[in-house]
Amino acid sequence: MATRRQTFRLYPNQSQQRQLFKARRLHQYIYNACLAGRKHAWETKGKSLKYFDQQNKLPQFKKDNPEFAVLGSQALQATVKRVDLAFQAFFKGLRKRPKFKSLRNYSGWTYPGSAGWKVYTNGKHGKLEIRDLGLSIRMRGEAKQWGNPTTLTIVYRPSSNQWYASFTVEVPTVEVSPERSRRAKYGSNSDLKYESIIAYDLGTSTAITTYDGSEYVELTNPRFLRNKEQEVK
Repeated sequence: MATRRQTFRLYPNQSQQRQLFKARRLHQYIYNACLAGRKHAWETKGKSLKYFDQQNKLPQFKKDNPEFAVLGSQALQATVKRVDLAFQAFFKGLRKRPKFKSLRNYSGWTYPGSAGWKVYTNGKHGKLEIRDLGLSIRMRGEAKQWGNPTTLTIVYRPSSNQWYASFTVEVPTVEVSPERSRRAKYGSNSDLKYESIIAYDLGTSTAITTYDGSEYVELTNPRFLRNKEQEVK
């Protein structure tokens, strides 16, 4: 199996849009709260908070803040994880230090598993149920390949005022026959039949490749010039 990302445009009505905007705002709040929590722990105690330090506080947080009860637990955990991944990338020198995000710059949220949503499509148009929000939204688009959807990310684009559903989908891998694989390797995807071939190129790792109609034989490039250069050095 291979994993592909497929994106469809969502067409929520006005009532559904209000709920989507609310969920986006709540996830943005969680993201910034986790960021603030890490910053406070480091500045006051010299402690670096980990993912589970913050994830384990979510149940009590939802009890203390009933407004967040509408959000699914897995989606909330994914938002906390997003903060953790941002800090991991920073510590590895791959990105700048994570910053607080304005609502405009907070694109959306993720359902990391199958809980909280269900999609009805065969790869062309369809309907998306976001169960923790109680929404059933019409969607349009066509996937190049469709299979088993495993994760969902809801994305909002302020510039166009449009909502999207982005899925990761498990799709079957296409098996390639050994003969077609050999043709691809040796520079030809055609179905032409050759009785014999001799090909050479002294600029590659393989100097000569021969084909007698049944078997390929490769001769390694001896690289005479490079060897002589090393002797001179």
